[in-house]
Amino acid sequence: ESLAISKTESISGGSELLSDQSRCPFKSFAINRLGAKPDSAPAIGISKMTKGTALHIALEYLFTEIPSRNVLLSLSKLDLESIIKKAAQRSINHLLSKNTDIATPKICKVEFKRITKLLVNFMNEEKNQQPFEIISLEKKLSATFGNVTFNIRIDRIDKTSTNNLVLIDYKSGKYTPSPCDWIKERPSDMQLPLYYSICNSNEVKSISAVLIASINSETQSAYSGVSSKESIKAGVKAVKSAKLGVASWDELTKLWDEKVYALATDINNGECDVNPINESETCKTCGLQALCRKHELLSLYKDT
Repeated sequence: ESLAISKTESISGGSELLSDQSRCPFKSFAINRLGAKPDSAPAIGISKMTKGTALHIALEYLFTEIPSRNVLLSLSKLDLESIIKKAAQRSINHLLSKNTDIATPKICKVEFKRITKLLVNFMNEEKNQQPFEIISLEKKLSATFGNVTFNIRIDRIDKTSTNNLVLIDYKSGKYTPSPCDWIKERPSDMQLPLYYSICNSNEVKSISAVLIASINSETQSAYSGVSSKESIKAGVKAVKSAKLGVASWDELTKLWDEKVYALATDINNGECDVNPINESETCKTCGLQALCRKHELLSLYKDT
């Protein structure tokens, strides 16, 4: 059963709106149509989300000051250290503004050291990349499908030496979406396919790669994702060698556009089945178990 969006109704959101529709239509419906709020897991100390936002703030400042690989390589060690410290301090300022009660001087000192180390490691990774020029930071774009509007903010867009564009999203957590997931019938994460689709429908053209920059303390800074050509970034494979089951970049991106359109259509049509992709994983982090009661029903069927 479905409850289509009326002509006078409209909803908007970021990439999670689309990803939720793919993971479980009911979750997307409950949050965006019913106004339900998932139960959040209790956090001790500064939340992961706040830390992630703080790191994004540092990276935005860092690449405002260092807009290309050429500029990065031209900096002296002392100059680079100074820029990194200023970037890290901006992160700390954000943490202080959001956590005045728990961001003690000792915690701020630990966080400053942690963020500084992350930035140093990432800059070392960037030095070893192919030449790039940053043309946009935190770029805001939107696209409307029927009565549904998606608003996105792209962390970074690079231009290569061959004038191709590269979309980059920073990830500070352990989880990194896989390109293999993006070609499934129901991907669990539609963020970067949506970014590509919206960019391609706006003024951002000639996109040749969609990448994730993993920046966290437990793994070495690195890029992952997929591109139209080899060696756009170290460690990133082109479509032909990535073994994704598609023949070309054009075929892959067409598939993304079709998935974005299909899921947006489902949202407009009010598709709201309780139908998670993977009950053991999708339902674990849903936060709406008390509303959908799927686990209660499954337990009831098992008992009978």
